[in-house]
Amino acid sequence: MRATQLAIIMRLKTAISLAPRLAALALLTQGMAYADMSGKWIWTSAGFSGRSLDATLTLEEEGGKLNGSFEGGMGKSEISDGRIEDGTLYFKIVREFGNRVVTSSFSGKLDGKLLKGTMEMTGLDEPRDAEWQAYRAPEIDPTGLWKWQSTSRRDGSKRDSWVKLTYADGELSGMYMTSWGQSPISVASLEGKKVRFSLGRRFRDRVSATRYEGTLGESGITGSITSQRGDEERVVDWNATR
Repeated sequence: MRATQLAIIMRLKTAISLAPRLAALALLTQGMAYADMSGKWIWTSAGFSGRSLDATLTLEEEGGKLNGSFEGGMGKSEISDGRIEDGTLYFKIVREFGNRVVTSSFSGKLDGKLLKGTMEMTGLDEPRDAEWQAYRAPEIDPTGLWKWQSTSRRDGSKRDSWVKLTYADGELSGMYMTSWGQSPISVASLEGKKVRFSLGRRFRDRVSATRYEGTLGESGITGSITSQRGDEERVVDWNATR
């Protein structure tokens, strides 16, 4: 009897000690399953007839419920029946065209940096469906041609440089240009207002690696350029405008 009671007591103690850990694990897995989708998204679709559609999708999530708006070629509409279930978002847009009520039903999931899903339109002669995807709108869009001046270490002369940046589908890419030619950038990223990219160039038998890091502002990019040739590293200010 005593052995049985002791075993029960030990099990109770084990359960009590594990309770906080289990609760923390439940919160963690819930957070993983329901990534926050709030914010502004750049939305695109091939459309129902192959004609490209572009819109801005704004979402506000609270407790698994979604509110927001969808603004495109047909104006701005509030979403309805918005919710998130098991990591999948659902919402509808209801529009009236004369005596017809047309409902577009959307569903989608996060796939890396993109939201991807399908939509179905009902209320017309026959239902139509299409695929769509969206990426988070940047706080400041870096897309454009940026220019700055650098100083030669050999003779102190000034030289103009440019980089043409493109931000699409959640990815940053671009082309670096000088009077000598152009090269694609690599390892490019945009996080909030922080822009980063690298550039590798060969000078005869030496390879030069250069890193650009800066903060986007309304008037330009402010940051630093770190260049490395062999064991030598040089850091200079970077101020680019477009």
